Amino acid sequence: MFNVKYLVTDPAKRTWVEENWPEYVFNWDAATKHHDHPVSHLARELNELELTSDFVKNGEVWIDLFGNTGLNSKYKRNCFNLIGKNTPKDYIRYQNPGVRDVFFDIEKDIDKLSDRNSILGRINHVTCSHALYYIPMETIAEIVKFPQRKLHALVHRHEFSSGSLNFGELKYSISQEGRVEQENALTGEKYSHPSLEALFHQSSAKTSKGGVAWTIRAAGGDSFFVDFVGCPVEVCDDFKSLHELAKSSTYVTETAGVSVHSMLHWTWTTYRKGNSLVELQDVDLFNKLRRYVAGKARTPRLMTEVTNYARRLTNKADIISIHGGGAHDVNLGDFIDYVHASFYVDVRHELESAISFQKQNAVMVKALNAYYEQGTVPTDFVQLTKCVVKSASVIAPLVSSAVSSATPLVVSGAEAVSLAAVKSWDFLSPLEGTVFDTSPKPSPEQRVKPIHRAFKW
Repeated sequence: MFNVKYLVTDPAKRTWVEENWPEYVFNWDAATKHHDHPVSHLARELNELELTSDFVKNGEVWIDLFGNTGLNSKYKRNCFNLIGKNTPKDYIRYQNPGVRDVFFDIEKDIDKLSDRNSILGRINHVTCSHALYYIPMETIAEIVKFPQRKLHALVHRHEFSSGSLNFGELKYSISQEGRVEQENALTGEKYSHPSLEALFHQSSAKTSKGGVAWTIRAAGGDSFFVDFVGCPVEVCDDFKSLHELAKSSTYVTETAGVSVHSMLHWTWTTYRKGNSLVELQDVDLFNKLRRYVAGKARTPRLMTEVTNYARRLTNKADIISIHGGGAHDVNLGDFIDYVHASFYVDVRHELESAISFQKQNAVMVKALNAYYEQGTVPTDFVQLTKCVVKSASVIAPLVSSAVSSATPLVVSGAEAVSLAAVKSWDFLSPLEGTVFDTSPKPSPEQRVKPIHRAFKW
């Protein structure tokens, strides 16, 4: 039975914890205190228990680098706490140092770990819980340069352009410089650190201080374990920084004024109109709204419905946002952009997908031509096609080259696609080589052979 310290009242959050750590039976009623991110705290505690289980079982002494001294004290761990006072937060974390708390500067005091004649230098295992983001690879090489020495780290992976961790308690976004901007969803407290994504694309590194090899294992929830050992430089690969990896994997595609910049798992889609840009950072919200309107008639009624749905998704007290993992925090000024974007983004694609399956549908061809030439959005897709439109969003790759005549949009995120957020559209020419026949569709009595000229890709 695991007694939970901090209150977690949301049943969905409890289920998420129980599914990620099935080896435990949780006593939720034992919790008596509040916490601004209780799930994240619990996830760290449970993952640290796994990280240190072998040391505890074998009665080993180890070093905990910039860790949580409170958890070490709670579990009476047989470790030295290397703590720092390099940032304002350190003065909050380490106010009352204990007997085994050693003040440590990662740049000036590294010799205390790399000198085998010192007390710390003779210890073979070093743990590092959510602090690896601040430690350079050269320093890791110095820590693990002895054959028996290993560094065991617990980290988060910030895989996409933006997202959330631990059931929405922590929100993050990635800058185009590759830095993680993370925010506490409840308090709004923010902090920034370098991304560790480069570790997930390589497994060894040559450094001026020696060679390093590592392997990555899944931990509970949204965390990972990274185990480092020293190895000869000659067997290691050249370590590519995040910038170098991004540079080698970056590609840009241009369609009708839309630029899609992709690198690693991060994508920024840019819509330009003059010198103005509007950025929709919450890609998950956009995708939910987009799925809501897929295949439906673009009527004033639907616009009202999707607006109301967006209000519910951004309302912390609404049952939909509660069961969906938390409300989406969107600036009021950007709210309507999400609504309009989802309403119009797939118009062209839904028409083209349906026509590719119903080439003889003259009404559909006429509607698409009207969309190309005049920007006219059909108000009733159901009458245009019988069965295809409702699943058009998963039939083919989502491509939309429509560019709005109002303020353009930028969508950050791995699932980002083209969109437009206005009621009138710029002129768009038909695709090159496309042939349409908008003549009336023959009745069953008149139909002798298919209309072969109806549509060609």
